[in-house]
Amino acid sequence: MTTASEYLASIVQQARQYSPSITVAHLQRNELPPGYRNWKPGIGGYGWGINGRVVNDGNGAPTGLRFGVEMWFSDRRTNPSATPPDWQQFSAKAKDDQRITLTPSGNNVDAEIVLLTWGSARISTTSFAFEEASKQMLFVIPGAGPGAPQAVMVLALHPTGEFGFL
Repeated sequence: MTTASEYLASIVQQARQYSPSITVAHLQRNELPPGYRNWKPGIGGYGWGINGRVVNDGNGAPTGLRFGVEMWFSDRRTNPSATPPDWQQFSAKAKDDQRITLTPSGNNVDAEIVLLTWGSARISTTSFAFEEASKQMLFVIPGAGPGAPQAVMVLALHPTGEFGFL
């Protein structure tokens, strides 16, 4: 059975030849009280990063990965005057920039998330599961907004190869 840290190590190993990419998903439930008539869905987030870089430990050994990530969220609508189900969510103009660093922590993986769009606020979390068949790591993160319920973050890595842009 593969652990999250073994999975990360395999992507770090392949990063010598193929620059890794990351796909990120968040899910936060709605916490409105029962019977609340102003229905509102939970919040979903989707993001990705390319050209991940290897992070070395204190001895210079390659152990982790760092990505610049662009995230979009379902509560940022392109047509705010609409009502469900006509909402157009995940407004392209309202993305957040993040930096995610992944390092091994026993059988798990630590994620250090820097919210660059939000004054470089930091979130530190450790994976609580690795779903081996889909090769996805699961983490608990703070929810969006004051007093929000916690959210689940799912990360998938891939040895994609270097991308270039004009």
